Amino acid sequence: QAGPGLAAARRLGARCETLTLTDYNRDVVEEVTAPNALATFALMESEGEATPGRLRLLCGDWSGYDAFVEADGVDLLLTSESIYDASQYGSLCAFIAHALSPRGVCLLAAKSYYFGVGGGTNAFASYCETYFGALRVERVKTISDGKSNVREILAIRKISEQ
Repeated sequence: QAGPGLAAARRLGARCETLTLTDYNRDVVEEVTAPNALATFALMESEGEATPGRLRLLCGDWSGYDAFVEADGVDLLLTSESIYDASQYGSLCAFIAHALSPRGVCLLAAKSYYFGVGGGTNAFASYCETYFGALRVERVKTISDGKSNVREILAIRKISEQ
């Protein structure tokens, strides 16, 4: 759906060499993400703002993305609602470990628990640090209104080799 990516595009502008937007579903990429990205870029240009140098759209699960993204080449990776399915943790962690530059960060926004499917921020953080020892997960924000599911923002970084 590209919400976080388009906000980042507006903020980063030309400093973002390549903006890669993804969704598991091809229809979402074609019917929602692409038109939203193009409309955002047109708005940016009409307001005299620089746009990212290149737009790349991908669909499918995380396991195929590393073929399109340079190893250690991503400084900022934004993802939301991507950890509801615990069976996808391995491919998501592997992609993060592949893509992040040594100083890069992945900001992941998600629910603390997904009722009915069992995934959530605690399970993901534990999985990431247990099976991908080169990754460190930090909770940077918890959002709770007392009425709905608690949401969190996690920052995932590579552990520096000293």
